[in-house]
Amino acid sequence: AARWLDAVEAADTEAAVEALRAAVEATGAEFSDAFGVDLAPFDEPLNFYDTATHRVTLGRAPTPAETPAYWRTYSDRLTGGAWDPDAFFEDPAEARRMASFNQAYLAAHEVGHALAYHYAVNPQWDRVGDDGDRVSVHCQELLADRVAAGFLREVEAADARATPLRERYLALMAAIDAEIPAAQRVTQTGLDGCEAAPVLYPSDGALFQRYVSAFFARQALLLSGDEGPGLGATLREHVRWRRPAFTAEAPDLDGATVTTLAEPTLPTDGLDRGTFGFLLPLSRDLLFGIEGQREQEATTAYALAPDGRVHVVRVVADAGVPAGAEGPLTAADIEVQTELRVDGVQVPMPGLEAPAFPGVVSAAVVAEGDLVALLLTADLHAEDPAPNALRLLRLRREDGAWRAAVGPAFPSPTDPTSPDVVVAPDGAVFVEDEGRLQAVDLEALAPTGDGPALDPALGDVLTVDAEGRPISVLDDVVGAMVPNGGLMSRLTGGTVVVRSGPEGAATLAGSGLYGSVDGPGPRARIGHVVAARVVDGDVLIVEAAPRPRVRRIGLP
Repeated sequence: AARWLDAVEAADTEAAVEALRAAVEATGAEFSDAFGVDLAPFDEPLNFYDTATHRVTLGRAPTPAETPAYWRTYSDRLTGGAWDPDAFFEDPAEARRMASFNQAYLAAHEVGHALAYHYAVNPQWDRVGDDGDRVSVHCQELLADRVAAGFLREVEAADARATPLRERYLALMAAIDAEIPAAQRVTQTGLDGCEAAPVLYPSDGALFQRYVSAFFARQALLLSGDEGPGLGATLREHVRWRRPAFTAEAPDLDGATVTTLAEPTLPTDGLDRGTFGFLLPLSRDLLFGIEGQREQEATTAYALAPDGRVHVVRVVADAGVPAGAEGPLTAADIEVQTELRVDGVQVPMPGLEAPAFPGVVSAAVVAEGDLVALLLTADLHAEDPAPNALRLLRLRREDGAWRAAVGPAFPSPTDPTSPDVVVAPDGAVFVEDEGRLQAVDLEALAPTGDGPALDPALGDVLTVDAEGRPISVLDDVVGAMVPNGGLMSRLTGGTVVVRSGPEGAATLAGSGLYGSVDGPGPRARIGHVVAARVVDGDVLIVEAAPRPRVRRIGLP
């Protein structure tokens, strides 16, 4: 508190941000590794947080000589010159002090944005209008305001010098707001509900006036009165609830640790574990509309061996009508060419009924030189080509070469987003499909239909342990909990690894924040997981992003 107030008095915006950062970290919260501050000219009144660079741009506090120009800029931009700074401030010293305070407090607001994005609790847009336009960022701004107000309340509780600054700041905002044109002035009586003060980003002068007036209205509600929640309480309630809200349902497993084993080379154009999205662009109209037009899609899956080696299974499917074909064309004219590769080496693709358009969505190692992969195929002769069948592909290495065999088609799930083929420590193979973990007959290459039901809330099953408990990954560890009615931001991609079983669910590793950082299970960061298996009681995972890694989750 003293450091921040001293920085305000010295008009040192950078020092004020550093004091604020220390206060945030003292609560146990953290920033993105890329977080930083860039200073802009003092007379630019619009500060912002850049979601791409994770950096905050702030106008620096003005010097005594620059202070009159600083406040004239505010008067001109917000009130057309109607507000008179000379009549409001007691003397030049107060004008300079309040300018420095304003920049330091606005920095706390931008830090609030940085934390909201980092913890993925940012209400990206409050609501969408009837015409489909996004119409308000009120709750997004409110979340940042709560952080700034919580910090100021904490400073005031520790250092009485903050009280007159807070009170004078409220008077300053009220004085400026009174001179903002009535059409742009915001009146707000409470903080609940995102439609309380619809406001857009300030893309023109009028929107800037309304944007700032809404800021003044929220501050009047947050800073009036002698008491309010401090920084720690604010972060716990509004920012840092994301993972605790999840682990209340799936508590952390004590003693788990995450270490990196290797950094393999993986194909850069196939970093997503197989999904069904690759079939969505297919269009017979496109294929028929342009002679010789073709639709090509490459899909990749990763199979993790017990020793940590990663096998890469890749399928490239090419569909189209023959060049020079004469119309009228029909669905029967579509031809499909398919290429299968294992670890970069081409493998003869077993015959599929024409014109089956396949993609590989998951793969697993059964034994040394023995892989199984899950294909999704679409029938391009159907009236409405769509994901419609799964089938198992067996890949075995014989006499130094891979050979492939394919099983019969079985129906794909109703919601085909993430079925997987998984291998248990004893070599048993299962397919996650239709909400069940189905056992597989490896001779017939088909699921038997036997197996336990799965809880879809517990994520995407990638393997099972020796007791048959599914090991899953969740890329978003909170469901529908949204502060103040805003829409949840889905920008971080942070992952947690979960084990479920008769005794209940447990979170093995992952902070829920994006990255790839080793350490104790709840603090480790897990990136985009594309494969997993249980080895000697621990869980090995393959991450494709933020960079390829094989990691071990050591279990107690």
